[in-house]
Amino acid sequence: MSRARGPARPDPGAILSSLGKDSTLRGHVKPGKQGLDGAHRQRIQETERRVAESLNLEKALVATPGKKWDYLVGIDADLLAVEIHPATSSEVKTIIGKKQDSLSRLGSHLRPSASVSAWYWLASGNVRMTQGTTEARNLAKNGIEFPRRLLRV
Repeated sequence: MSRARGPARPDPGAILSSLGKDSTLRGHVKPGKQGLDGAHRQRIQETERRVAESLNLEKALVATPGKKWDYLVGIDADLLAVEIHPATSSEVKTIIGKKQDSLSRLGSHLRPSASVSAWYWLASGNVRMTQGTTEARNLAKNGIEFPRRLLRV
């Protein structure tokens, strides 16, 4: 005799799967791109894959000091960090600092086996940097993608 089961629960996305069970960030995770500010949602274009979850990291960690990356985005098993910020050479140190601060804040929230798959810098205006420069190499050395206007997933 088979048992009737309730509706299947969806698998947790990359963000919820990466967060520890007691993380206060869990309550800030939103379905799809709902965790992104309205104007920023169009900056992530879903071409082959869909955004399963998103988290406004800056708002969720507002009570903690330091500068934070803007968003975490869960796509399939990938946990991505997205920062929307002016893309000029003079901002590279700020972006690297924001990543370092975010990593230190996330450390107490992520499960030990979890990590951010990629760090994307999306230009809030035009990209005013050149690849191959010292600044571009510093970004790469720190695991941050060269800035772009849109993220196509």
